[in-house]
Amino acid sequence: MKRMIRSVIGSSAVLSLVAFGTLGAVKVPAAKSVPGAHLKAHLKVFDWLCFSQNSAPGFASTVLKSYRKTHPGIRLTIVPPPTNASNFVLWENTVLAEGTAPQIIAPPVAMEPWQDIPRHWYMNLTGLMNAPDPYVPGNHHLYGLFAPKVRQELQFHRQYWSIAWSGQDAGIWYNKTDFRKAGIHQVPTTWGQFLQDMRKLKQIGVIPMGFDLGDTVYGDPIPSVMAALESLTMQPIFNQLTHSQTKLVTVPELVRAIDTGAFRTTNPRYEAAWKLLKAWSAYFEPGAAGVGTGSATNNSQTMFERGKVAMFYAGSYVIPALNKMPDLNYGVFPIPQLTKKTSSAATPGYHGTGVWGGWGACPFAVTSTAKTTHTAAAVDNFIQYLSVPKNQERFAWDSGYVSNAPGTPVGGPPKTRALLETVRYIMDHPSRISEAETALGPGFEQSQVKVMQSYVDGQLSLGQAMSQMENLFRQAALQTKTWVGGQ
Repeated sequence: MKRMIRSVIGSSAVLSLVAFGTLGAVKVPAAKSVPGAHLKAHLKVFDWLCFSQNSAPGFASTVLKSYRKTHPGIRLTIVPPPTNASNFVLWENTVLAEGTAPQIIAPPVAMEPWQDIPRHWYMNLTGLMNAPDPYVPGNHHLYGLFAPKVRQELQFHRQYWSIAWSGQDAGIWYNKTDFRKAGIHQVPTTWGQFLQDMRKLKQIGVIPMGFDLGDTVYGDPIPSVMAALESLTMQPIFNQLTHSQTKLVTVPELVRAIDTGAFRTTNPRYEAAWKLLKAWSAYFEPGAAGVGTGSATNNSQTMFERGKVAMFYAGSYVIPALNKMPDLNYGVFPIPQLTKKTSSAATPGYHGTGVWGGWGACPFAVTSTAKTTHTAAAVDNFIQYLSVPKNQERFAWDSGYVSNAPGTPVGGPPKTRALLETVRYIMDHPSRISEAETALGPGFEQSQVKVMQSYVDGQLSLGQAMSQMENLFRQAALQTKTWVGGQ
């Protein structure tokens, strides 16, 4: 994979930082004043390119440089990825199973450590998150350096198995020039406006939407998009499952609902989400079901960059590449809201369409190698250092991501900042079901995409698609209970 998806925030007061000064020049104090400066260890980090493929001036690398200077006894190695990006997951699973994994690793998605809990591959980070961060004077709990919604997204059964210093989310990227030619003067905010705008684009001979429906990569936007559409139609069901009108559906809650029948694909509200996909698909690029992100010439991002499609659906990881296109005048907006004019499944209020949120960029987990190599203290220190709000900013800005620290600004040049403000808005409004559905695993997501393809292409009726999805949900629930414990 060419980016990490897994895979988007507190007080804006200036914190008194121990290890460095402003976001510009890094001031390194005497080593004796730095927490953990006495530690000696060799730490290996597999970052899924989060530190190492940055295209902007390099705030993330500055953080690493600062850490190395202030901790001379810690040798910090960023482990290079496999030469073939498609082997990332296979490589991770292999070294984790062998017990030879780097101490800190970016798992395929934030949910992956949850599924692997029975394998004892990952360390429980709850104690670390509950302890003070020595780099932030007055901090009582490390988790206080992360936005509340991010903390909720990173927990499983009120415990932490991964940590994320940056987030991102998926939105609809649009060509402003094409919109102007079609007489569209503002981005759509309702589903009805969205369909109308796509019709206008089609009328002037422009393909309205690039949509890589052949993409089956776990955690990518397309395999996750149904959760965004379900968010527009299923709010009463989510309220029932969570006994709340705002909380995210947890994995155990979803599994229980599948078991008891509270969550059924035959429910008209679930069916309504698939009807939205069908209406949307009338404006996809030709042959969308056969297009994946690995297609060299006809994937939606490439077509967008070449002016072949007016919009495409993707995460904010596309910003650095799009910014390299000098003649491309583009923007981003959330998946529009559903109204009663379009569907009886619409309900009042704004319903989030984010599919990742705070874990969507580069979540990190600590492997059991930290225990076997007796480097846990150094690992904890590195995590505490990166959790300082200003360091979260540095880490996020360079990669088109958003800091997970409350109140920290988005970064980059003015154009990028405007885009990331929209991305942050999407992050702050996640689909309430996306996290739980993603946690059902790669097999579920990949099978769901195949049903989406067949339904959009007309090979399956809505009833047939719903029957297949019911079976997929039941199979995933049975498998998931092996690590949820049936709770």
